[in-house]
Amino acid sequence: IIAQIAPHIEGRGVRIWLDIHPSLQAMPWEAAHVDGQTSVAEGYLALHPGVHFLRGIEVKEMTSRPTNSRPKVLIAWANPNHPSVSRIHELEREVESIRAALDVPECRDLEVRILDYANPSSLAQSIERLKPDLLHLVAHGERTATGFRFILEGGEKGSVAEFYGEDLAALITENRVR
Repeated sequence: IIAQIAPHIEGRGVRIWLDIHPSLQAMPWEAAHVDGQTSVAEGYLALHPGVHFLRGIEVKEMTSRPTNSRPKVLIAWANPNHPSVSRIHELEREVESIRAALDVPECRDLEVRILDYANPSSLAQSIERLKPDLLHLVAHGERTATGFRFILEGGEKGSVAEFYGEDLAALITENRVR
């Protein structure tokens, strides 16, 4: 596959739509790593400026948005500088890659907001205030015995805060985020 898309990466770029079988959806396909298979793509494929991944998801219920409003995208990220959490390397490149993917003519009508150093409170407030149509969260996460939790910035410099998946799910459902 890499050999087939390589000639397109340096030109106009390429969008890769990931329509993945439900049993494989939890795998981090965006973290695909290419080890010198081509001279064009090497390293993490999703971080290459000419590659943009899109994931297919099943939408159970479409919510309508007023026709006079622009679709809203919230990109939130957290990368706490705390000894208990490893740093997310290349986070800036990942956020820039997302921004570049949305900075194409087809997306000119989108209203894109970026929430830097997201903590539970700022993320909740941004979702409630903006009511985005799409949320893209870049943060550490891990399974727990009772579900899933995200590791976000804490209230003080160098601290961390947990944000549980159930709480995020309730928040995005309540605010009709897709």
